[in-house]
Amino acid sequence: MVIMYDTERLKLISPNKLYLDSIMDYQKRNKEFLEIWEPKRPETFYTAEYQRAWIKAEQKEIKKLTGFCMIIVKASEPWRVIGTIKLSNILYGNFCSCFLGYRLDKNETNKGYMTEAVQKMLQIAFDDLNLHRVEASVIPSNEPSKAVLKKAGFQYLGVSSSYLKIYGEWHRHELYEYINPNDEPSL
Repeated sequence: MVIMYDTERLKLISPNKLYLDSIMDYQKRNKEFLEIWEPKRPETFYTAEYQRAWIKAEQKEIKKLTGFCMIIVKASEPWRVIGTIKLSNILYGNFCSCFLGYRLDKNETNKGYMTEAVQKMLQIAFDDLNLHRVEASVIPSNEPSKAVLKKAGFQYLGVSSSYLKIYGEWHRHELYEYINPNDEPSL
């Protein structure tokens, strides 16, 4: 089953085998651009076998509601992947929260696409998944990513030292949150 959401200029689509070639093309053409912001990837990451397994794993998480990943395409170019966005580590019960992560094609930055995608994912998190809170973390030097979060309405929480291992080294991150505006605050 393929899940799809539309925004003004984008389509967010659940990863599926119809997009395998486009996903692989996206990963390869953005390898150097993205590697400084991400975990160190094995060379097998850029193979069809690895990406097929990734698609299957993401579909499983969506089905279990433990993660909600979408590939991003422009409505005007519906077969060319320009990014991914994900709500990960979804937990319900008293926590009812998740983490947001995203990545965008090097040639599509500074056009408002990621802010548009983040705003849609917040709507999905709160209206469709009934979550209370979405958290995001950013390496302090990643000004474009911080700008996306601020434009989308995230609130700054503080800094966590040695938070995530990025490209083989532990980095501190700035933490941001967005609380579901429809939830009543407790007294």
